[in-house]
Amino acid sequence: MRARDDVATMFCKRMAAKAKKAREELAEIHRQQQEIVERLISNYRTLLQQVDQEGPAQRARARAPL
Repeated sequence: MRARDDVATMFCKRMAAKAKKAREELAEIHRQQQEIVERLISNYRTLLQQVDQEGPAQRARARAPL
């Protein structure tokens, strides 16, 4: 009976550690994806400024509050 309880306790601790590591890895992946999205948006904004200097995107940006 005691051995089974010890095994169950070890299992729970091991699963908790794996879950914690998985949450940390997921947070890191989320951070990396956010950086990629921000760079893509920045690049797209630069592209729009170069391609369409008097277009609707620039007029909308000029009207947008800072």
